[in-house]
Amino acid sequence: MLIQPFNRNTRGRDLIVGDIHGCFSALQAHLDVIGFDPKVERLFCTGDLVDRGAESDQAEEWLANKPWFHSVLGNHEH
Repeated sequence: MLIQPFNRNTRGRDLIVGDIHGCFSALQAHLDVIGFDPKVERLFCTGDLVDRGAESDQAEEWLANKPWFHSVLGNHEH
């Protein structure tokens, strides 16, 4: 799907992150620090999930197994 609409999140925050580059443990640590609640909050990524970091292989897992995580295709995934 080229465009996916999302309803307004009235229960929690919507956060945006970019350029994860395979650093999923670091991302999770930051989410823990800010008290991210996946039951009511969503995380949107501006792409570049892979490349550079040692955990690039986890990108597919995040996309498939975390219903609160949404990403666009970045130039590094291309």
